[in-house]
Formats: sequence, structure tokens, C-alpha cells
Amino acid sequence: IDEFPQTSKDLQYRLVVDYTNPKAIILCENKSFLKQPWNAKELEVKLWYVGGNNISIIDDIDEIELSYPIYYSCDWDHEGLKIYQRIKTKLKNRGAEIQILTPPPPHQYLPTDSFMHKSRWDYKVAFSGLDRNVFSVNEQELIARLIKEDLWIEEESNVLKDMFYHNLNDIR
Repeated sequence: IDEFPQTSKDLQYRLVVDYTNPKAIILCENKSFLKQPWNAKELEVKLWYVGGNNISIIDDIDEIELSYPIYYSCDWDHEGLKIYQRIKTKLKNRGAEIQILTPPPPHQYLPTDSFMHKSRWDYKVAFSGLDRNVFSVNEQELIARLIKEDLWIEEESNVLKDMFYHNLNDIR
């Protein structure tokens, strides 16, 4: 047995930290920011955990929720960025947009062979197989550096408030 069912990322659920009149929704790859519920109040947003690859739940989100600006907070590694691409496609098919939250500098880089980290860059294909069109020029530059230097940025190493405000100034 590789893992027990309750630890699987294939379970279809969404954990939410609500805010009464949100200005936006932030989808989080990891639960860390949801364990800090003051983030929702301070930023006036709803926080959603959709569980990494557990993104088919997006198909069941009602249209009202999709009318808010939506952002994605994730690990800046191969898997996190691939998941973001899939979420972006799903939301686009539903008429909604999403923007990835780029960590503000200085970045806290980690080697991809960090303890318990399983995501690796794919050096057999250009840009690790990611679609450049999904990312801004600045995001592409950061990703290219991560790939070149075999690094990643852990979602939890950022301060959500700093990351959110950093990206509000850089809306495409």
C-alpha cells in the first residue's frame, strides 16, 4: 500500500475560510494559509484549499463564486505550475480567469532534491513542458531560473499578505 485513502489527493472536497463580502478568492495548493484564518479577514478574501491535484471540484463551483477575481497560491515547482495550468484551463472553459500569485523577492529557493519533495523539472523538453503563454514575462523568467538552477519555491515560505499585494500591482 502506497498510501491510505484518507491521505489521497484524489478526494473531491474543498475546504474554505469564508469572508462575508470578499473582494477575491485565493485557491491554495496547500492547507497552510487556511490554518491562518486571519489572512481571509485581513485581505478581505475567501481562501480555498482544493488539494493540489484535486482540481475536478472546480467543475462543481457555482457561477456566483466564479464572478470574483481568482488567484492561485502554489509551490513554484514543476507539479505546482502544471496544476496551475490545468486550473487555468478549467476556469477558462467556465468563463473565469485566474492569476498565479508570484512570490515577491527576495525568493527563498530550495533545491528540488529537498527532503520529502518529489516534484522534479523535466529537462527533456523546453521550459520543462510548461506552456509559456500561460505565464507573464516576469513569471517566465522566474521559472526559467528555477529550472536552470534546479530549484523551487515552497508556497509556505511566503507571507500570503505580501504575495497578494505584490501581485495586485502586477495584474495583467
